[in-house]
Amino acid sequence: RVLFRSAAPPDRGLDWNEAGVEGCHRFLNRLSRLVGGSVADLPPAGSPEPGDGWHEDALALRRKTHQTIERVTFNLGPRMHLNTPVSTVMELINFAAPLADRLPDRSDGGVSWALRECFETVALLLTPFAPHFAEELWESLGREGFVSDAAWPDARDDLLVADQVTVVVQV
Repeated sequence: RVLFRSAAPPDRGLDWNEAGVEGCHRFLNRLSRLVGGSVADLPPAGSPEPGDGWHEDALALRRKTHQTIERVTFNLGPRMHLNTPVSTVMELINFAAPLADRLPDRSDGGVSWALRECFETVALLLTPFAPHFAEELWESLGREGFVSDAAWPDARDDLLVADQVTVVVQV
């Protein structure tokens, strides 16, 4: 049973729409296939962080992962909005999917480690919304114990800052 409530803020009513349930189902299936297809190429759970020599894709994914942690934590904590964290996690998965699909074909440069960090973070962040699914994802990633007993992830400040920003100016 999926407990997504991502269609409206908590202070507004929501009309039942089966398309929303279908969308949640498709997202969870996509995530399950993505993780299932990538697990063999990921470093073991608890592997130490690689040293220098990060590939730019790995750094971009790590940055996106930590920005997602920050946004979800803020929206669940002080803001108490349940509708935006799920869409934020979906954005992260959309960002990670092309890297996971190309993983066996590329020189690593920390990409597999960044994908493991991303998928484990997603399992943790989805726990309040889809607890049973998050437990299965956690187990498929080779993690011991329950995801519900794991500590909430902390965003690293050094990964929250963007190296480049594109600003469009129209004259």
